[in-house]
Amino acid sequence: MPKGASVRSRLEDFIKAELLARGYDPVYSPHVGRVELYETSGHFPYYRDSQFAPLFTHDAGQLVDGWIRRLEGGALGEQDEQALCAAAAVLGCERRAIRSTGPGTSGWRSCITGSGRRNDSC
Repeated sequence: MPKGASVRSRLEDFIKAELLARGYDPVYSPHVGRVELYETSGHFPYYRDSQFAPLFTHDAGQLVDGWIRRLEGGALGEQDEQALCAAAAVLGCERRAIRSTGPGTSGWRSCITGSGRRNDSC
């Protein structure tokens, strides 16, 4: 193995070990290409049909996502917000209080953020 490849391999191994030690999970994502590539190869018309279904979905996660959209739009009542907090706890989401400036608000409301995902509206 040439020295450049050896150095690169050691650096990659170091970075992988460091990321794992800091709690990161490895993820492999698909390569992204221009649509012309898929049209040229003949795959574009069949692209959607050949996608894999989600491997894991959680009903509570879908509820939390819907409630967050309603909360951001100011259409979430106090009882719904309590249910949102309970579902978020099941998923391990973080809850913090934020200042609410919408009409008819009490001044403070909860902000739910998923682990590793920042909710910029909060």
